[in-house]
Amino acid sequence: MKERVCVLLLIAILVMGVLTGCERRAETDGQPVEITMWVYSDWATGIGGDLFRKWADEFVAANSDVSEINLVGRNDADLMTGLMAGVGLPDCFSASFREGKNIIEVVPYLNLKPFFDRQDADYRNAFDQKALAAAIEGNQMYAFPFVGYVQLIFRNLTVLEQAGINPADGIPTWDAFIDQLARINAAGIDPTHSWAGHWFSTGTILGSEESLTIGERNGRTTVQAEQLIPTLEMMLRINQHANNMSAFDAAATQAFQSNRLGFIVAGPWTSEGHDASGVRYDVVPPPAFRPGGRTGGLRGLDALYAVDTPRNEQVLRWLKYLTDYDRLYEFVTTIGRPVLNERVMNNASIQQNMIARVSATALLGAVDQTDFFRTRVFWVSPITDISVQVDTGRITPRQGAEEMINMINALLAEAQ
Repeated sequence: MKERVCVLLLIAILVMGVLTGCERRAETDGQPVEITMWVYSDWATGIGGDLFRKWADEFVAANSDVSEINLVGRNDADLMTGLMAGVGLPDCFSASFREGKNIIEVVPYLNLKPFFDRQDADYRNAFDQKALAAAIEGNQMYAFPFVGYVQLIFRNLTVLEQAGINPADGIPTWDAFIDQLARINAAGIDPTHSWAGHWFSTGTILGSEESLTIGERNGRTTVQAEQLIPTLEMMLRINQHANNMSAFDAAATQAFQSNRLGFIVAGPWTSEGHDASGVRYDVVPPPAFRPGGRTGGLRGLDALYAVDTPRNEQVLRWLKYLTDYDRLYEFVTTIGRPVLNERVMNNASIQQNMIARVSATALLGAVDQTDFFRTRVFWVSPITDISVQVDTGRITPRQGAEEMINMINALLAEAQ
């Protein structure tokens, strides 16, 4: 009797396997499949949207087993909320390296390493090697490095001329920046927005600190309070010449575009709006604390991830298509943002694009925002709260630095 039960059980298992296999083949064999990809909102609208839709159409036309690629635009918060919910997941998506550990611990991601290792050396070696190393751990490859960004200082050239500042002088150090802010103030124009209250602004200064020891050991940050004090002190000096706007306030953007604000900190994605406004501007990397020092900024990286589904074969081909030389070259020349492909960024024609050229230079001197894929804590996030407290005089820069370390360690403990 036992033998009969075992045989029946074995048959049942085999039948279920066959049926499951049939369901899997039904989605991948014979009939073309649809691929759903979640992308950043600015890759679903405007110039970015046009470019991605063109690529999707080209890919479908060249791949008979793919009927459609659905590009779904989502902002950062919605994208991460959807991924963490784990329901109705896409086949692939774009997301920050910064969210990497959260993603790989929750989302059934597809290990890209076997596919990546099969590609030719030209493709593999063209990636930004530092970004690639962050995305690979042992036999696991979590994502394809795609594009990077760093904080840039946008300069209103009309305002600089009215203050008697020669744009060719650049901003070699933070002390030189303070001097230029004072000269714009003397000309009766707001020099800049507040550099407190958002990590993007204060973090621009923080990235210039050459002593930073980013990492996590035994559940605690390896960053030291002494390393944070110069940033908070410099933020106070800058804010003596700043108005009360945030860099991300629409009012700050409007002031910059109407020649009422000298400098604004932003990312390369804002250039399209400034171009449309007709404002005369350029961009420079964040300066250093000392001549010849680190150019500053906190480097953010965006990647393309895949979810493990019956459509893996088609999705892998699609992601390779997006990360090959031709697509990335077109991305830079069309949008201006730097890509994580060294061959593309070293192309002489790319260097003629101001945003791409300056972003590429800044990325080389910037600091990674966190220990990508190794910790889930965005360690500079406490700077938002601390910078406001320091700016309002509630605490000193030294107290703020110590409190920031405490906050980072509390976040690390909470994440365990």
